[in-house]
Amino acid sequence: MSLVQPPTPAVDNYPTTSPYASQIQASRERFLQEISSDDGWTELGEKQGVTLSKKSIEGNPVPIVRGEAVVENVEPWDFLAGVIRAQELRKQWDPRYETGVYLQRFSQSEVVFHALTKGTRFVAAPRDIVGVQKDFVESDGTYIVVQTSIETDLAQELPKTTRATLNLAGWQFKPEGANTRVVYLVQVALNGSIPSMLANAVANETPLCVGRARDVFYKHGFAPHLRFRGDEKAGGIVYQFENYEPDTHKYICTISTGSTPGDSIEIIYDTKKVYTSGVKVSVDGDASAVAVEDNGKGVVRVESKEAGKVVTIVLSK
Repeated sequence: MSLVQPPTPAVDNYPTTSPYASQIQASRERFLQEISSDDGWTELGEKQGVTLSKKSIEGNPVPIVRGEAVVENVEPWDFLAGVIRAQELRKQWDPRYETGVYLQRFSQSEVVFHALTKGTRFVAAPRDIVGVQKDFVESDGTYIVVQTSIETDLAQELPKTTRATLNLAGWQFKPEGANTRVVYLVQVALNGSIPSMLANAVANETPLCVGRARDVFYKHGFAPHLRFRGDEKAGGIVYQFENYEPDTHKYICTISTGSTPGDSIEIIYDTKKVYTSGVKVSVDGDASAVAVEDNGKGVVRVESKEAGKVVTIVLSK
């Protein structure tokens, strides 16, 4: 059972706002409300360096759970994009995660995703979630990611899999000097048949992902990733998707050059723990469509030279 990543998930009128703007806005408002108040929250203490808490919602059997921890010596976007969002690294910090793909991309910061989680042998079927996700950046450099379930025909139905409902999921990455304070909040209805004891165990264990992701970063560093672009323009470079293989340290970023040459993006890579001896950069596809420059200090700049091309930037050791 697998999900297939569309080679070019970006919409034709990229960058644009998705049709799910109202759901995203409601999720963002609720997320900010929940993390800014302790009303109704029950503190569960600290485990593995993560401060845990839970909140019951009247009329809803599924509680909201929250985990919070500080990750040292990393910037918010590097941890978000290079650890939390890196698919293969996620498998190391989220024991239930199987795989995930981006079905549709409206901008660098907004996508429709399809994620698959593992089941429990003889007890519970695998779950999948189809949702929309959007990134926000605050004036102080804090990044916020919110996710919520949506209905769409883009997602395939998976056999022997129960579709869960993501009522709300949100991450906050707040700079604190050289460190980043991470808050993760989630409320998910697993749906279908599942023992209540197992459902509660999943809910209580989920916030510990914050600590596991922190430990993965401490051990392995962060994956290469596209620098956040808050000023994407029509006709410029279109970001499609990226992937990182931690065993080989191979990274790919697929882009379309758009209709107006001259736009540029930057790919950030880890010089402290991953590419300590430098990085090799190559281009798959029409290499003449882009100019690529590595500054040797953790930044690869890619500039479009020809319109209407799809190329893949490859970083390796």
